[in-house]
Amino acid sequence: MNTSRRAEGRHLARAAFRSLRLIPTPVRHRLVGLTSPAFRVGVVGVVLSDDRRILLARHNYRRGWGIPGGMLGWRELPRQAVHRELREEVGLEVREVGTPEILVSRSPRRIEWYFDMALAEGCAVEDAHPISAEIAETRWFPLDDIPILEKGTGTTVAALRVLLKRRFPDIDLDDLGR
Repeated sequence: MNTSRRAEGRHLARAAFRSLRLIPTPVRHRLVGLTSPAFRVGVVGVVLSDDRRILLARHNYRRGWGIPGGMLGWRELPRQAVHRELREEVGLEVREVGTPEILVSRSPRRIEWYFDMALAEGCAVEDAHPISAEIAETRWFPLDDIPILEKGTGTTVAALRVLLKRRFPDIDLDDLGR
């Protein structure tokens, strides 16, 4: 496939993901739920740099900033999925730093694995960039200046508090999620 056709395909895919914003969140969750098992299982890669910055992504189908991640594939393990998602969405190779935080939500029915990640050997913060049509932009934010995260991320803020406190016990998280 030539370069212009690939660019056109990416443009169309991004437009399709942006159009998902028009569907109300509860309806979007219901549509995904109809094609998913009883509980959807997702993974989130909380990638932190050595200089205390966090990688956030702005998704084309949501408003605001979020943490890269996605759904498990069929017969895929959470650890495999988080590495795959970070490669596919933002082009990063990562390594696990701590124990994942697992949260269960009854509505929508979802299990989320939050992984504490660092850049793999030979990988730099500059290597992070949107690869997937899902991602409009990536940016590293200082931990004391994390923007308000995308709507409906209450469990993300809770997991983020746990992971950040484990890694950086001296950090002040009073303003996180506000």
